[in-house]
Amino acid sequence: NTYSERAEAQWVIREIEKLIGGSDYSTLGGESGSYHFGDTAVLYRLNAVGRALEREFSRAAIPFRVIGGRSFFERPEIRDVLVRLEKTNMMSTFSVDNLTDALRLVVEEMGFLKNADNTEKGQKRYDRVLELVTIAERFNALPLAEARAALLEYAALARPEDDEVTQSAVTLMTAHAAKGLEFPVVFIVGAEEGLFPYEKTIVGHRMSEGTSDVRSDVSRGRSQSDEERRLFYVAMTRAKERLYISHAAERTLFGKT
Repeated sequence: NTYSERAEAQWVIREIEKLIGGSDYSTLGGESGSYHFGDTAVLYRLNAVGRALEREFSRAAIPFRVIGGRSFFERPEIRDVLVRLEKTNMMSTFSVDNLTDALRLVVEEMGFLKNADNTEKGQKRYDRVLELVTIAERFNALPLAEARAALLEYAALARPEDDEVTQSAVTLMTAHAAKGLEFPVVFIVGAEEGLFPYEKTIVGHRMSEGTSDVRSDVSRGRSQSDEERRLFYVAMTRAKERLYISHAAERTLFGKT
């Protein structure tokens, strides 16, 4: 149990350092010299959970590869928001003093409303835009114009990684992407109620809106829960020797804590 997603990521880093024999990465192999960065995978249910891990791994200078996380900044809605942000006059347009608030205004101006078309795809687009707002928070300490430039540079440098496992880097990926793979050491992060196993709120919404048969919704919910439990089992069985499971008391996802 950790306090926040950042504390959780830092705990993962400390455990990995123990396994490879300390923070001197020039000499890999600890505990009888049997573990290397490439022996380790960190799994999560949603790509959004991996963002905190990427930040902390970068700060700790631990080599890592993200499998299956290549498409975020290539999504049309994310590109559109960043283009609008880049073209916006920061000096006359906003009466705010941080990038997060400015980005929220851009998103509202562009008409991104919660699940505007009442579809699952629409909800996912909206969630990704909120995730961009969350990413922008790391630049809030900078003056507004500098913060915008920093976010645009960060997006430009977020190049896709090759989808391959290597001995020289820790692998970060969703549980779905891990199917068929095995690692000596596996960390499952974000094992929190409603997050992993994941619980969509669609059933509750449909039942309250009266748009479908209650028995059908209950059956669909049970089927979803069964599939989520199977996915969690898959994640656990990716570990050949060591399995760590963690959760955080507080987490920010899709712009909401």
